[in-house]
Amino acid sequence: MEQSPRERASTSSITKGIDFMLLDMIAAAKSRVIVAPLLTLLSFGAAGLLLVDTFPVGKLVRL
Repeated sequence: MEQSPRERASTSSITKGIDFMLLDMIAAAKSRVIVAPLLTLLSFGAAGLLLVDTFPVGKLVRL
């Protein structure tokens, strides 16, 4: 199915936002070797961002 440019742009920006969130989460969790499933990260996105602030890496990786 073909997407309109508007749909493609919104999907792309959402994907970029999720990618940045995932990169932040991975950077924070890397020292503890935790890789959570994508759905868990999406469901607990807000809680995850709070967790990023509690890790030392969170101070370096601000949104």
